[in-house]
Amino acid sequence: MDQIILANARQLTDRIRDFRAGRYTFDGVSHKEIDRIFPVIVTVHAIPEATPIWSRIRSMLADRGLLADPGVEPLQLVDIEEVEVLEALLARGVSLLEILEARARDPE
Repeated sequence: MDQIILANARQLTDRIRDFRAGRYTFDGVSHKEIDRIFPVIVTVHAIPEATPIWSRIRSMLADRGLLADPGVEPLQLVDIEEVEVLEALLARGVSLLEILEARARDPE
């Protein structure tokens, strides 16, 4: 689990830095228009979200300087079943930003 999270966090960190360096845009939206980025790793299986696990994840990320740049919100882990739920909510007009903000307030 550690290596999967670290490899994905490294990739996300690199892509966030590329975006912030102006190397690409999303549908014409540049880094100048985005204050916060919510990094999400999607997993095949659910990872228990207990305090000791999150403490370990946060420590691993901090030790390596991953997902630690200003404006980068805490990492969120979402399993494939949660993605299906999110798709249904988004189809009904629920805001993805609001969902991610709520999850960031209570990551466990």
